[in-house]
Amino acid sequence: MTFRDRALCRMLQKAVAKRDPDTYEPWMKALMCAVGQACDWTDRAYLEPLLDYLKE
Repeated sequence: MTFRDRALCRMLQKAVAKRDPDTYEPWMKALMCAVGQACDWTDRAYLEPLLDYLKE
């Protein structure tokens, strides 16, 4: 992940954090659960819930 990617993720996390957690969409929950962790979003295990949500 590049510096630019990390910066964009942090900005997105800050924006999502302002919302009520009860209104989070699945991708928002995944993003907020990843705060402070080193995640590889190319791993199928991380992508599967998001792909399922997008297919609906």
